[in-house]
Amino acid sequence: MEQDLVDSTIRVEPKKWNVNWEDSEGEGVFTVWIEKIEGYSVEDIKQDTILFNGTLPPEEIKILPRSGNEKEKIIQLKFKKKDGIQYLGELKPGEKKNINISGQLTDEKWFIGETEIEITGK
Repeated sequence: MEQDLVDSTIRVEPKKWNVNWEDSEGEGVFTVWIEKIEGYSVEDIKQDTILFNGTLPPEEIKILPRSGNEKEKIIQLKFKKKDGIQYLGELKPGEKKNINISGQLTDEKWFIGETEIEITGK
């Protein structure tokens, strides 16, 4: 399957994740944007297949116009901070972790995009 993976470009906000999110009662969210998929439009994504780190579906999905280019689209994904941090395993402040977003395209191929975050807290 590795050769069938289509590369995508993602961006996450915030880039620093606090270990204390795991214990939070709040409904804070982190946002991931799928900005580009090599050879495809974000509108070619089967939205019900999108996952954070292969396990967590988004709470919210929106297709938005790219800033500065109304014809191009990006996808905005929202996830609960508490859920996202729990899917990263054992965390130590100061370390960096890779996170990814994956999903399936309408032609049955799969895409994946990765970015790095920094762990803060305790």
